[in-house]
Amino acid sequence: MRILFLLLCATFLFASNYDAIHEAVSKKDIKRAISLSRIDALSGNTKAMYNLSLLYLSEDNLKKAKPWLKKCVDKKYQRAFFVEGIITLEGRRDRKSLLSAKDSFKKSLTTTSSKAFINVIDDYLDKRKEASFEDYLTVASWYYKDKKLHNNYSLAIQILTRAADRGCYACMAEMGEIYKDKRITRTYYSDAIYSMNKAVEQKNIKAMRITGQIYVFGPRELRNLNYGQKLLYEAYLTGDKFAGTLYANSILSSTNGNYTKAIKILRDSTDSCYSNKVFSHAYKNGYGVVQDFDKLKFYDVAYKKCLAENEKFKDNLPLVIY
Repeated sequence: MRILFLLLCATFLFASNYDAIHEAVSKKDIKRAISLSRIDALSGNTKAMYNLSLLYLSEDNLKKAKPWLKKCVDKKYQRAFFVEGIITLEGRRDRKSLLSAKDSFKKSLTTTSSKAFINVIDDYLDKRKEASFEDYLTVASWYYKDKKLHNNYSLAIQILTRAADRGCYACMAEMGEIYKDKRITRTYYSDAIYSMNKAVEQKNIKAMRITGQIYVFGPRELRNLNYGQKLLYEAYLTGDKFAGTLYANSILSSTNGNYTKAIKILRDSTDSCYSNKVFSHAYKNGYGVVQDFDKLKFYDVAYKKCLAENEKFKDNLPLVIY
């Protein structure tokens, strides 16, 4: 389930049901949250109508979200125009639709995101290449980041591709991550590697880490252990601690390797849940350390606690109600 987490976040206690709605969302009871929001929306409260449309969107129920969103737009509720623009771009992207979306963003609150959408739409409309790479990254993020409104991975890829073709290495890395994690194509790992080739050549840290991860831990037919480890280690040296954790894990999982070096890297990356898991594995098998079941238990407990806390955080992101 996707918890709504919008920017523009000034919360507004629009009705007596606010606390009950927030509690329902925190418990993943979206049906109850919708039921409570609907009560306030039917009373004519614009902010309640807007919130109800967001709840429907979080369930990917565009059919039920649109009527409530339109009511907000008809009342010229600015935040609703922003969401209307996002939805419009998901449809046909002919000139008429692009102009309609641009008009919605111009009527919404002026934010970094609304400005980015307008700039990118102008690129589409005039076939120009003036919007910044940051604008493209911002716009695309609204269609694939977990804490956003409504995921549309294919559209995110299309948007990122336009900037990647102009040399946006950060966009290439983001495309690779979408292919790898969201698996939107049948050959997602190969597509991820292909989209990140130039970014890796330019030493983009994220692209190096993702590509290295695929070569080390991906399908056997794609594996290139030495090259993958090289990329992970280079990314770690440049400051990516998670890449260091992945590199250390690959060493500790092998039958031979510099276990001492791997453990040292792990100790530098212990802010990651994953590091605790690998430490537990190392002490269980005596990889680079003396086999120690007390420490095995310590790191196993730390890993489970870290994982539980992260999951709890991820599942209880605050619902922004306007």
